[in-house]
Amino acid sequence: MNCTATFQPVSGVLRVHPFGELGSPWTWACTCVVTGDVATLYGVLEAPTPNQWRALAKCFRDLGVKRVTYERRNTDHDRIVTINLD
Repeated sequence: MNCTATFQPVSGVLRVHPFGELGSPWTWACTCVVTGDVATLYGVLEAPTPNQWRALAKCFRDLGVKRVTYERRNTDHDRIVTINLD
């Protein structure tokens, strides 16, 4: 029996480059897992700036992502942030 193998990239490092593209200096990064049309961000040190968010939203929309979530944890309160891209 012949078998085939496929790989669907579902996780990786997401970076924002203010000038240029891959290989250029970056100003914001996190780990991202995409499951269907939902992207979950991990290791977010700080919220993206409005300009960074516009770049991220375009990247996610180009991937077919409709919703982005990340968890904010601190000693006072934890919360899950969900952003709809529709």
